[in-house]
Amino acid sequence: MGLLECAAIVGVSLSSALLSEYVSWFFLYGTDEYKKVASALEAKTEKLREIRRQLASGIGKRTQLEANAKAVQADSAQLRSKLTFRNMIPSFILFVTMMAIYWWISGVFDGEVVALLPFETISFFRGVTHRGIAGENFYQCSVAGIFALSSMGLRAAFTKAIGHKTPGGQVSGGSGMFDMSAFQQQIEDAQMSQRVKAGRR
Repeated sequence: MGLLECAAIVGVSLSSALLSEYVSWFFLYGTDEYKKVASALEAKTEKLREIRRQLASGIGKRTQLEANAKAVQADSAQLRSKLTFRNMIPSFILFVTMMAIYWWISGVFDGEVVALLPFETISFFRGVTHRGIAGENFYQCSVAGIFALSSMGLRAAFTKAIGHKTPGGQVSGGSGMFDMSAFQQQIEDAQMSQRVKAGRR
């Protein structure tokens, strides 16, 4: 495997990363509906933070603040559900596209060693890094391993550079099917509930 072939694989990964960001922008981030829902969710998030500060400092009536917090959390959950639904279309398109690209490039470089790794991969990852390669030299890497590493690295870099963010300031992973900002919000909500219970004692 020569340098030209390796560059071709990275080039395909680069193209797929650019394509994924464009699809995400066209179907999600660039739409007026997304901007409207995202803006509303940002406002709800900031309002919830202010209520938490008031609860922590003891300002205002605790019962009223707790009721307001629950209402804001319910509204935020509905808004996040809308974003998740909007995300399904680009996520599905990207899944099908990436699978098609993967199967195409795997067929072109089927059974070829495209790189030599500086370490021996553990058994958990060999199904990817050593896919289609004969023998047990696990320093050898297949096109699947290079394509996966290149795609993930380049896509994360593009997402951060372009500034595609989910409400709350979290950088999206592009497809956004597994949005970590919602998970973080659930953790914060649980922590606030614990502080509220502790304040009652």
